[in-house]
Amino acid sequence: MHKNTKVILFGTIILVALFFSSITFVKAEDTIVATSTADALQLTKPAILPGGPLYFFKRLGEGFVNLFTFGKVNQAKRALELSQVRLAEGQALLEKNKIDLAQKSNEEYQTMLSEASLFAQRAQKEGKNVDGVLLRISQETLKNQQVLLNVIEKAPEQAKFGLQNAIRASVKERQQALQGLPEQKRRDVETRDFNMNEVIQNKIEELELEDVEKLDVLEDLDTDSELEQLEDEINKIEQTGLKKIFISRLIPEQGVVGSKVTIFGQGFTETNNTIKFSVGIIPNIESKTGQELSFEVPSSLDPACSFNKLPCLMFSKSVVPGKYEVSVINGNNAQSNMLSFNVIEKEVKCESSSDCGKPIICSDGKEYPAWSCNDGKCDQITYFKDPCSLTPSPTDATDKENKE
Repeated sequence: MHKNTKVILFGTIILVALFFSSITFVKAEDTIVATSTADALQLTKPAILPGGPLYFFKRLGEGFVNLFTFGKVNQAKRALELSQVRLAEGQALLEKNKIDLAQKSNEEYQTMLSEASLFAQRAQKEGKNVDGVLLRISQETLKNQQVLLNVIEKAPEQAKFGLQNAIRASVKERQQALQGLPEQKRRDVETRDFNMNEVIQNKIEELELEDVEKLDVLEDLDTDSELEQLEDEINKIEQTGLKKIFISRLIPEQGVVGSKVTIFGQGFTETNNTIKFSVGIIPNIESKTGQELSFEVPSSLDPACSFNKLPCLMFSKSVVPGKYEVSVINGNNAQSNMLSFNVIEKEVKCESSSDCGKPIICSDGKEYPAWSCNDGKCDQITYFKDPCSLTPSPTDATDKENKE
């Protein structure tokens, strides 16, 4: 009897999850249809949102659908659909002033969008026709930029940085999708969307100018009382964990699985930093200075749920050669911008350091070596500080070229 009860309970959970998976699929389709014209800037509001009692079943249902989605082209389409669901959830949560949950949904939107592009790239390498998927990515990401720009105008200040990251991700993934199209198709799309893209880019430039103007206000502060008020505001921001975090560079920018990578930037916390490597995470990374942290290129993309005690319905995926987006979430749950890391298949045999990879190129045009070539083998040069901001301190004393 006890066994029968367990079977019935388990079967009920599966049926409920499948029911919600069908709702998720319909909602995803509705979301795409809702943004299929330039005038339709409102995404379909999801009936079930993060934080709700039924949301677990919604995600469980999505996991079941993912398990039975085969082929990289279909997986790319599926990831794109789910990115629209996450974006719609983020917008709905912001309207309810649930900023933390909205930020997480927007981060997942970026992750799913990146995954859609990754699946499309892999399918293309296998010789599959991915023009249809790339066209959908370019179309949806352009309209998502419209949606996000409308949302950011009304969003509270503490939510804007995360929304700006989502806009940047949309712009980047659209550019990558267009680059993957045949030249004639790419021109046709660019011609068709020229006016809409111009309006969007102008809005993005205005948004960036507003950020610059806010910084310029600092130069106009004349009185001590204004300075004290500003310091109070900064302290409040730091206490609430809203301090901005960004990464300036990865050293090196390419390597094999298992190679060490150092991330330079600002806003890292002393403990509990999480590195997002494409759709996988590397948790519990420490940063002694708050300006650098290191990790090893993983052999698999492990989802966040795989580090929880509860069962995880998402599978880890092997890391194969290709480009992967890297970002950092600090202990205050603030997420940085993304930079690309190129995983290569095997160690490169070299005659000089230029065979190993590109040097570090700073904004002022100065170059610093990222690799040395010793006895035909590429050795990574380690920097304790960002070489573009301070005097470099390479620890690799065997770099023959530097000695020369």
